Amino acid sequence: MSPRPYGMATRNASVEATRRRIVEAAVRLHAIRGAVRTAWDDIAAEAGVSRATVYHHFPSLDDLVPACAQVAFDLIEVPTPQAAAARFAQLSTPTQRLAHFISESTRCYESGAPWLRAAWRERDLVPAMGEAVKRLQRGLRVLLDAALEGVAIDRQSRQVLISLLDFPFWDALDGAGMPRERIGDQISKLAETVIRDRRRRQ
Repeated sequence: MSPRPYGMATRNASVEATRRRIVEAAVRLHAIRGAVRTAWDDIAAEAGVSRATVYHHFPSLDDLVPACAQVAFDLIEVPTPQAAAARFAQLSTPTQRLAHFISESTRCYESGAPWLRAAWRERDLVPAMGEAVKRLQRGLRVLLDAALEGVAIDRQSRQVLISLLDFPFWDALDGAGMPRERIGDQISKLAETVIRDRRRRQ
């Protein structure tokens, strides 16, 4: 029996592990220095690989930043409306769906905060960072629409909700010293107030 399939599987696992190590090194360095001041040599040293290996996996920031975004926020592609709806399939009411969405978003913000801060700081300086921020915000809008299925909401109220659920608002509360375990509950209360006020005006 040929050992080739096993050898290929081992090699693929090794390649993936190297790629992951490079991305995690880039996430750490971007969070500290920003992407502009992080050279490929710095990433290589942090990851324990050669500069050529970094370039082999990620020839440019346009290739590297989306991989960092996936690690930091677990979202590299904007979901379709159908895929977004599927995420909430087990939740029957808008209140449950919104609470779940806020809980998951704030959990991701907490785990990815250092890199996300770097992305927002450099979004106008580094095109790849700007695109990553736009992609996250597009995903946020699609998921919010799915969570609010069945709720009549005007454009202004929707925009307020988007602002409440976006990373900068979470980051502002975190920077103000609010305990992280309470931020999600606070955002949920504010979101519920926006929806409740909208219903009163109807």
